[in-house]
Amino acid sequence: KKVLKQAIQIYGVLGSYECKVVKNDKFRLYASLMQGENTYQIKSYTPKHSCSKGLHNKNITSTFLSQRYMSKIKDDPKIKKTTLQLEVHRELGYE
Repeated sequence: KKVLKQAIQIYGVLGSYECKVVKNDKFRLYASLMQGENTYQIKSYTPKHSCSKGLHNKNITSTFLSQRYMSKIKDDPKIKKTTLQLEVHRELGYE
């Protein structure tokens, strides 16, 4: 379930959408646990939506950024904050 939520978060950030997981809301995406497995399967997905893209996204949290850029920070522990900010802006389009 956590992996599915993270995938939705990444989709939202990369697509410039603020996505949130609402239990039992089948409006956009419906997924359920596959029988006998520890895997979620997307049962239905409605790609149309009317939300506008914004300059800020609540899904870009410190946890999201640390997971996404962990290897870059490990490779260069002395990386400057401004360098990392430019990388985020270039990759994700957010400041």
